[in-house]
Amino acid sequence: MLEAVIILGGNQGNVPTTFKKCEECFESLGYKLVDLSSLYSSPAWGFNSEHLFYNRIFIFETNKKPQDLLNDCLSIENEFGRTRNNSLEYEDRVIDIDILFYGEEVVVEEHLMIPHPRLHERKFCLVPLNEIMPDFVHPGLEKSIHTLLAECEDESKITKE
Repeated sequence: MLEAVIILGGNQGNVPTTFKKCEECFESLGYKLVDLSSLYSSPAWGFNSEHLFYNRIFIFETNKKPQDLLNDCLSIENEFGRTRNNSLEYEDRVIDIDILFYGEEVVVEEHLMIPHPRLHERKFCLVPLNEIMPDFVHPGLEKSIHTLLAECEDESKITKE
């Protein structure tokens, strides 16, 4: 069993309720919740939006392969009405599920990169990660989450809800 670290994000609808339902979806697919961060809010990252985004980190134990985890994430997003487009532009959304880590594995495939390639640039990822796993060392960057947060140039205001 490995620990899959994922981040849920969203800024439309009742986000905390959506996150809880997503957690239940993962558990119904055989994932075992090990830990989760507090709920955080922040302004949109990478685009302008009138709505705050909410984020929460979930750590699940699983024996599924990374590609199966990705497929489950996309399926859950679909279930909540999210359809990913191929545009590189960010937009408001009901739910966004990203895989941040899969144990200490590094995965580089056409549609899947683990660790998430931009997590070290985003305080909305690093702040909740630092809450629950500050000493975890990022495979590849070989720095702890705590260090990555201290070095992060993102000036976004992240608020614990």
